[in-house]
Amino acid sequence: MLRFRRAAAPIAAVLVLASCSCPVAEARQVDGEEAPSPRPLRFLEGLRERGYFDLADEYIASLRDDPETPDTLKPILAFEEGRNKLREAEAAPDLERRDLLLDQGRAAFDAFLKAHPSHELAVEAKVQLAQVLYQRGQTAALKADEREDPADREAGLAAARAAFAEARRSFDAARADLEQAYRAFPVAFLEESDPRRAARDEAQRQLIDATLKRALIDYDEAQTYPEGSDDRNRLLDEAITAFKSIYDSYRTWMAGFAARMWQGKSLEEKGDLGAAMGIYNELLTHEDPRLRQLQRQVAFFKVITTRKRGEAPLAERLAREWLNASRGDAGSYERLGVQLELARNIDAQLESGYAPAVARKDDLVRDLTGQLRQVVAYASPYKADAVELLKKYRPSGPIDARTLAGLGFDQAMTRAREEMGLRSWDNAIALLRAALTKVNPARDPGRANEARYLLAFNFYSAGRYHESAVLADFLARRYPSWDSSLAATELGMGAMAQAYESSRGRGREQDLRRLRDLADYTIATWPDSSQADVARILQGDIALGQGRYPEAIDAYLSVTTSGRVLDARSKAASAHWRRSLELRKQGPEGAASPEAAAEAEKALALLQETYDARVEARVAPTDPDRLSNAADLAEIHLIEDRPSESLAILAPHTEAIGAASSMSDRTEELYVRLMKLQLQAHIAAGQTDAAISDMSVLEAVASGDSLTQLFFSIGRLLEAEMETQRQAGDRARLEASRKAFEQFLDALIERQSNQSFESLQWAGEQMLTLERPDRAIEIFRRVIEEFPESDRLLRTRLKLSGAHRRAGQFNEAWAVTARLVAENPKALDFLMEQCQVLEDWAEVEPGYWNVAIRHWQDLAKRLEGARPRRPEYYECWYHVALCQFNKGSKDAARRTLKSVMALSTTLGSPEIKQDYEQLLRRAGG
Repeated sequence: MLRFRRAAAPIAAVLVLASCSCPVAEARQVDGEEAPSPRPLRFLEGLRERGYFDLADEYIASLRDDPETPDTLKPILAFEEGRNKLREAEAAPDLERRDLLLDQGRAAFDAFLKAHPSHELAVEAKVQLAQVLYQRGQTAALKADEREDPADREAGLAAARAAFAEARRSFDAARADLEQAYRAFPVAFLEESDPRRAARDEAQRQLIDATLKRALIDYDEAQTYPEGSDDRNRLLDEAITAFKSIYDSYRTWMAGFAARMWQGKSLEEKGDLGAAMGIYNELLTHEDPRLRQLQRQVAFFKVITTRKRGEAPLAERLAREWLNASRGDAGSYERLGVQLELARNIDAQLESGYAPAVARKDDLVRDLTGQLRQVVAYASPYKADAVELLKKYRPSGPIDARTLAGLGFDQAMTRAREEMGLRSWDNAIALLRAALTKVNPARDPGRANEARYLLAFNFYSAGRYHESAVLADFLARRYPSWDSSLAATELGMGAMAQAYESSRGRGREQDLRRLRDLADYTIATWPDSSQADVARILQGDIALGQGRYPEAIDAYLSVTTSGRVLDARSKAASAHWRRSLELRKQGPEGAASPEAAAEAEKALALLQETYDARVEARVAPTDPDRLSNAADLAEIHLIEDRPSESLAILAPHTEAIGAASSMSDRTEELYVRLMKLQLQAHIAAGQTDAAISDMSVLEAVASGDSLTQLFFSIGRLLEAEMETQRQAGDRARLEASRKAFEQFLDALIERQSNQSFESLQWAGEQMLTLERPDRAIEIFRRVIEEFPESDRLLRTRLKLSGAHRRAGQFNEAWAVTARLVAENPKALDFLMEQCQVLEDWAEVEPGYWNVAIRHWQDLAKRLEGARPRRPEYYECWYHVALCQFNKGSKDAARRTLKSVMALSTTLGSPEIKQDYEQLLRRAGG
């Protein structure tokens, strides 16, 4: 699969946009015209600017609880909380943490809009919500870049595209509101002293800002497609048009300059390097100091374009100049990108044999590896390419003991992080152990704990879960006030859960006990933390797995963290549903008690609530959590005989996944589950053609034994449903179900193309179940004709004999079994089928009774020597007696039964014993 990378740093660019909508030529400071912010908001913004996001959260909470907080301020605290989460997400290096923060930010903005839909900040809140979705798309793309499996990577990119699509729609809706607000002001010139002037300028600034961000979505989504692809070029063309329009309209504004930069970048991505370089050079000539930050990014893009033009020496020089001018921003997206570009240009010169570079090869390789080691230490769009290039120059194999011994603490820690970036877990572990020998934990616990935590993380990544859990547990308990103790306890719980899943034997119980202990400790020590909610979910999972449903429900419903509450409530619904099924089994003949019905209603209500919340939050229809939620909800509707409701939930998800070019293993597993439910729902609703289409999809997604098992399980479910209806005496529903099932099977069989061995074999066996042996014969013959080389035809031929037998075609049945026995003289199934053919034949032509009795006797004697005796041995003697009874020889039947029963008290199985006893009573014994 073609690998491609996002070539720019859109998140960093968004930060540039925070103040990009003011005119440069007029030097007008819109912010200076606004009324000063209340002191609490200025203080809050100061905390955010310094990166003190945790303190900002605490300050917002204190304002919310303070009775003296002004009434005008209280309504916007949720808005400020959302802004805080969004700003923290922009700076968060950990992608999982970033996702959690974005979820929390979305929840805060949703709460603000729900409580204050007409507030003056409502439109801005909508813009911020769109920004959340935009960043979710960027984060999903970054995650996809780090995945090695092509299907997983493509699934991640599909999730990113879905988030970008939602962000695009949200920005469009917000822009409509912003444009309406802007056009409400008079078009005529307004004096500087007119208060409407500042308000109109601010409305215009917000509109331009949203328009620019909307165009950036097209650029970012383009990066999720391969270079040169139609989708990528289409999106880049749309971005170029949008950026040009913004620049033409606002060329003296910061937003205009930013749009001009992204126009150049989009042209560069399309391969128009000359036009892109012209724009970059134009922007770099401006002398206004307010353009410095934007010019810094333009200079980065110029380095990339120079490399693409094949001017590696010049690109190397430009990259070095950029890095020398920006020494204090280690880890920023632009710097990481320039470092990668420097390494790429060194590599290009060495590969091409450029003489000046070859003469300095050793120094250049050291520089190249040094730059790349810094890039791989951070999560960024450049990490994956840096890893690939670093592997080319970095010596492979373990680090020798002499090298480890010569490293100081800081050197070992730096090298360990580099190895972690390369996913070289064993080398990272060796380096971290070496680092721990160079620090005194009693004098410097902070640095020692940092090394311990990274060591625990590497143990986990290397699959050494017990070692990871022990070390993380130690950090959490011994140093509860340490900055990363919460992270350590979450790591410890995850490691212990993995240890439990991967271990066997008595050690599993010990692992489970340790996991419960750590979860209890986490909740007791940090009850209000997100890690405590992780612990509560684990407690619920353990209780659910052990059938302690009320405890599981309590644990799940105690979760409050916005990023985890939906998952927890979905699991609570599962616990309610399992409790309902348990209560149904305990009731008389499986009848639903009021308690069982109440549990089912609670499960349905929770699942609907979480599903609606995910839809409202614009979670992509291909998101695994939403898929699982939808499957659970649809399954309950189906079981409760509401196929239409089930289909309404399933359709958007099966269609969305079906349109995807690839999917991850988990998504494929959920897709099969959804299609299985959809197939059952279509059958239950009598929609035969749709059910046939479902079967085609399932055959394309699943195969082999898994598909066979799927078909069999559907058949068993349908049979069980019809049996339930039969026992309930519901003749109308039973007949409707049977008719719908037969229609489905007939339609499936008539479909001549895209049939598989599994689908035809299953259809034939279901026809036998429905007492349609003539149709089964047609199907089994077709299987033999269309799949003559299959190694599973013996079962088909055996079933064909059974179909002939049940159709009264005994000559044909005997011919089939005779060939089977001749080819497999010791195969018990074939021998017993041959005896059964004679027995059924005798029912029609009594002259065959003696032949049938002799065959059953001969087979029983062949099985007599086996120890212990097989159940089939006793089954053969039962059929001897049954044939004697049906022939009219009750005394002979009674003697046969008693002689066998005298030698065995079990008779092979409880079922066979019951058959013996019933026949003996009928024979007068």
